[in-house]
Amino acid sequence: MPNKQIVKANSVHGADNTRVRCGVVAFQPDGQVWMVASKSEGWILPKGGLDSEKDTSLEECVEREAMEEAGLELTWIDPLAIKEGTLHWYTAIVTSNGPRTDKELDKQKRALPQVVSVKEAFAQLSLGDQDKKASMKRALRAAVSYWDPAKNWDCEEFTTMPI
Repeated sequence: MPNKQIVKANSVHGADNTRVRCGVVAFQPDGQVWMVASKSEGWILPKGGLDSEKDTSLEECVEREAMEEAGLELTWIDPLAIKEGTLHWYTAIVTSNGPRTDKELDKQKRALPQVVSVKEAFAQLSLGDQDKKASMKRALRAAVSYWDPAKNWDCEEFTTMPI
């Protein structure tokens, strides 16, 4: 039996009828990365669907998803050169963090977001279904390259790891 995808109200879809989504590699100023707990794939990067009522741009989708899933306020939101189908990846710097605003995650008893080193983020993204996490690993690598590697973010060790 094929998996049925739940269609959310106000979802925006691309030409192939696939939901338009955005994801973010959100860094603390010291270079650590924010991760959120998924339902079935362990720790992942925040991402979600573009909402026609809440978002007027992909950048607004990034801001909303970061707040809903991790309680993060972002600055310097920039697109990465990673777009896979209708999934658009961004990177940003976290200016503050507080409670996540998607209370459904609390009802599901989903673990609270965590901040980890780049090396640990890559390790977490190397666990589980690699078909689902490959895009996140590419986004993480692109985000590390985007920011100044001189900030000592475990970049040298990270860039030698295969994707």
